[in-house]
Amino acid sequence: MRVWLIVLLAGCGRFAFDPGSDGGATPDVSLPSDLVLYYPMDEIAPGNSLEDKTPYGHLAVCWITCPPLEPGIKGMALHLDGVQDYVEVLPAPDIDALTTYTVAFWARVDAQTNAAGCMIGKVFGTADANSFQICMTMATQQVFTSGWDGAMNDDFYVGYYLDASWHHLAITYDGTLERLYTDGAFWKMRVRPLYFDTHELVIGTDYDNSAPFAHFGGWLDDVRIYNRALAPAEIMALAQ
Repeated sequence: MRVWLIVLLAGCGRFAFDPGSDGGATPDVSLPSDLVLYYPMDEIAPGNSLEDKTPYGHLAVCWITCPPLEPGIKGMALHLDGVQDYVEVLPAPDIDALTTYTVAFWARVDAQTNAAGCMIGKVFGTADANSFQICMTMATQQVFTSGWDGAMNDDFYVGYYLDASWHHLAITYDGTLERLYTDGAFWKMRVRPLYFDTHELVIGTDYDNSAPFAHFGGWLDDVRIYNRALAPAEIMALAQ
């Protein structure tokens, strides 16, 4: 029997999650070894959580309760309400230590009521900085990425706009260049530094000053993080 423990973190209104020590989900050994996090969004695990299908076993805890699963681009997808829904990935030292990466997922916009809606991000520090982040504006649904440059968050508005259809988004970082791909095709790139620490990886929101902010309203599916910058052909394959 698997033991689940949920503890309310004093003063911040979030949940910490301990899956116990008697095992976890059976990993998919057919997945590539450089895929370090994978949420297909096809099922909700015990304890209002999402289970990582890679051997790294990164459990992610939903705020209060998990959003509903609805038909997605590949099987089911997580439908976030844009108001309070989000998911926090438990401490992940291997992700904290990344020097190169690819973040990829499918997104479809629904009700967006905030000035911005963030689909995924790795928090840096205790204020409003991020190691990486992919968001969209409310007014135009323009995609932008964000990352700490040593002095401030450097928001990169890319001139690509989401709508009510499914779109595949991916960013890669090779140690110098951040590249954005939309629907499998290269879109834009920039030079940026990389700052990582042990703060949260969140899905469906941003954290500013340790509180959720900029909730995303819509569906997310097939969320992946690789420990290297995938090649353009590999990104195109994910978007099929």
